[in-house]
Amino acid sequence: MSKKIGKFLVRNFWLLMALGLLIRLILAGISAWNNDIRVWYQFAADLKSGVGVYTNKTFSYPPGLALILGIIYLPLTIFSGPDLWGKFSVVVDKLSVQSGLFHPIITSPFFNYYTKIPLFLAEIALMYILYLTYRTEFSTYKMKILALVFYLNPLVIFINAIHAQLDIFVVLALAASILFFKKNHFLWAGLLLGLATTMKLYPGFLFLAYLYLVFVQTSGRTRRVYQALIFSSAFIAPIIVMAAFMIYQPSSVVSTFARVNTIGFEGSLNLAFINYIPPLVPFISRNSALLALIMQYGLYAVPIFGLLLLPITIKKLPDLRTYLLEFVSLIIIFLIFLLSSRTNPNYLIWALPFLLALAAAEVVSIANIFSISLAALLFYFGIHSLSIKVLFLPLAYFGYPVQSIANQYYRMLAINGLINAKIYADVFLVSAIWFITSQFSIIYRAVTFSRFYYRDNYDEDNDN
Repeated sequence: MSKKIGKFLVRNFWLLMALGLLIRLILAGISAWNNDIRVWYQFAADLKSGVGVYTNKTFSYPPGLALILGIIYLPLTIFSGPDLWGKFSVVVDKLSVQSGLFHPIITSPFFNYYTKIPLFLAEIALMYILYLTYRTEFSTYKMKILALVFYLNPLVIFINAIHAQLDIFVVLALAASILFFKKNHFLWAGLLLGLATTMKLYPGFLFLAYLYLVFVQTSGRTRRVYQALIFSSAFIAPIIVMAAFMIYQPSSVVSTFARVNTIGFEGSLNLAFINYIPPLVPFISRNSALLALIMQYGLYAVPIFGLLLLPITIKKLPDLRTYLLEFVSLIIIFLIFLLSSRTNPNYLIWALPFLLALAAAEVVSIANIFSISLAALLFYFGIHSLSIKVLFLPLAYFGYPVQSIANQYYRMLAINGLINAKIYADVFLVSAIWFITSQFSIIYRAVTFSRFYYRDNYDEDNDN
């Protein structure tokens, strides 16, 4: 990034942050990812009616996220009812039957705002935690630029203001764990890492690597063992609570592990993107079970790989020792992306805290962050490549006719489904290749990184 652009961003920091918030507030009420926000709608409806949130099997997330949603939606269920949250649309119901892509409930602007504003607050909390973590390592100038890189990132805006995914809460707990870890407060670091794991299982893949780092950061044999026990016990405690809940409510087990167990060679932003390459389809069809099994056991091996990578990185890449936690965490998360049964675009937010820290240290570039973000965003648009209008179904509450939104799909529907489904495959293939290539580019840049730390291109006056 040039000095001129950097100075402009820092000089107008609060104005640009306000612009980011305004964009979110505008999009939040008038847009929704129809097939996913209905999951939160159903969760709130089940909570109000007293039905278990795992009973209807629409909620496919671990108990930690169920607890977060329960806290958010409890006041909503006390002071309002489903009639205020959304309405049934006959038009969308007909479209959902024909295409299988939508749900007939259109959520209201009120429900959309109620769901998304906590996500916006979590974004601000995340930026503050990252500031507390790295304020002694990087200048205020760099911290402000990285905050804007996160807050104005179009993918982050899309995930939280339109899609309304809950990954930001997981990342918030993980970032807080890193904050305490870097301060050698291993009790809180382990507890927060365990809490993040109860929301989505991927933070648990970092445990072995972080346990190794406890030994690296602690001096004295007895003290190392003591701190390792503290970290491990604190990590396990929330998981034990989650396990007790799953014993109490067995229906939650399938939801908790559904995103880890590979049930098929399903193309997305993972290695199964080759599903979108027509000449390979016959081979994949014959060997899909074997390919899925390879990916599944490869995924299970990721924590061991991360553990083995640490001593190699310390020995072979001494320049990265200061950012060992961030570098190894990033590699583990990228491997999860490659080997998971399905890698959705919103998962990239898991990696952003580590990417931002490494960008501040100039180990990776801001261009790397935007490149991989745009690749993921392209996949989002590929899903709705036939009509982006469906993201704005809540406009029906402002008088916009739903029929006009649906007509574009009706014209493209045939008896056997979408007649130009090739559009999906083409967009998905480009975005998946771009996404995976960006990962390798980021790791390559980090590995070839060789310079002194804390080099600052600007004097102290630029910090303000």
